Amino acid sequence: MKRYLSSLLIMMLLFSCHVCSKNVDLKETPQRLEVYANHIPPYSIIENGKILGFSELVLRRLLEKTQYQVNYNQINWARAYKNISSEQYAVMLALSRIPKREALFHWIGKIGQITPSVWCKSERAKEFNIIFDHDISAYTFAEVRGFRFHRYLESLDSFPKKNLQLTQDKDKAIGLLMKERVDLMAGDELVLRWRLNALGYRFTDVARVYKFTSTINDLYIAISKNTPLEIVENMQQAYLELETSGQLAKLHQSWLEKLHMENR
Repeated sequence: MKRYLSSLLIMMLLFSCHVCSKNVDLKETPQRLEVYANHIPPYSIIENGKILGFSELVLRRLLEKTQYQVNYNQINWARAYKNISSEQYAVMLALSRIPKREALFHWIGKIGQITPSVWCKSERAKEFNIIFDHDISAYTFAEVRGFRFHRYLESLDSFPKKNLQLTQDKDKAIGLLMKERVDLMAGDELVLRWRLNALGYRFTDVARVYKFTSTINDLYIAISKNTPLEIVENMQQAYLELETSGQLAKLHQSWLEKLHMENR
């Protein structure tokens, strides 16, 4: 009887250890994150079925530290924004951090800054006299549906809706500008340089006619509000370590040098 009880006790201990071991493994198994990327070069680039850009480069370093696994999703900005607003475990590679979005997402870390200006075809530069924001109401614009500048134009009481042509992406907006189907478009200089080069244009083909000072946007890697706080904090901590160690600055500098070489 004693031998039977001893055997039973050993079996129970072994089973208990096995269960504990499985629980630890489950807890430590990396959660697969859904990463949404829109084409916002050079910060987020979709090219030949691959996702590139500085935001993806930073995310890769964060994943090396946290060991989370990811699925990459290439969809338009409006769908990506909708998904990250409602899903769990959803990441947006490059999202403008603006006041109305502050409480809607968790913000992992800054990856760039957008300073929008108003652009025209270079040979038409003398036609425009824009001193204040409301002066742009006299001209036609091409802008991406759902982008912040789209909302900004609609918020101007003086801007006629008929003057706004909405597109699915910035490349189409550039096409409308270069074909003179609109007068103007908005864009950050670094982003516009990359896009023009990719489309076969030169940066000198456009001219800046106005620079906004009140609409500077910081771009962040953002994660959905529904994501467990442990994952959020792990990602934020990984970014902080990257930043304080100086690795982030070195990564950014090497990325900029490579970008300038490619766009000469």
